[in-house]
This record gives sequence, structure tokens and C-alpha cells, in this order.
Amino acid sequence: MPSQQLPLLDAPWPAPGDRVLLLKKRWLDMIVSGEKVVEVRGQRLKPGPAWLACGPYVYAIVEFDAAQQAPDLATFQQRWPEHRLVAAQLPYATTWLWPILSVRSLPRPVARKTRPGPVTWDKFAT
Repeated sequence: MPSQQLPLLDAPWPAPGDRVLLLKKRWLDMIVSGEKVVEVRGQRLKPGPAWLACGPYVYAIVEFDAAQQAPDLATFQQRWPEHRLVAAQLPYATTWLWPILSVRSLPRPVARKTRPGPVTWDKFAT
């Protein structure tokens, strides 16, 4: 998939082509509430804004800081209050922590076109 465009942080809603990170509802709710301030993934991230979606709706926009590689399990476990992922081993061969600098919920969810299959990143489309 071609790379997505970084959305404008102050945009009122997603624009076609904006990058959208898909999450499970549990993690989305924790990020929006401020309980989770670091996302955990197996790939590095380009810092900047991204929309957050669950299923066919976009709920919020976040700004990610530069990704940090988790050096070892002990460090990862010490950072549990930030990422909230309980793990007996690092979740990925190379585990990346994506710090969240800010989050803003939309007044109401915005519908988006979904793609079939396992998807982590998507481009916004209606």
C-alpha cells in the first residue's frame, strides 16, 4: 500500500488519504482516556499525527513522538503503566514503543471505508 499522508493535527475530521491506525476497542478507549500513553508495535513509526479507528469508524486523532525500541523485557515491563500490555516476553522480535504526545476525540465518530483482511494501517476513505 502506498504510504498514507500525515493528517493535520487541528483538522476537524479525516481527509481522504490520511493515515489511520486501526485498534481494538479496549486499546482505543485507554488511549482516549489517557490511561495508555504509549502504543506497542513491531515496526518503527514516522512521528506525527494519525487518526485512530476501530471497525468502520474513526474516533480520535493522536500525535506520536519518535518511536523507541524496547531494549529488553525488564525495561518493557517497567514501562507497563504507559503501555498497559502484560507480557512474559517481548511481543515482537523487535518491539517498538510509540509515545503519544496528545490525543483529541472527535465530537462524534466518522464513518470510513474498510478493507478486508488483517490491517494495521489504512488510508482514510469514505
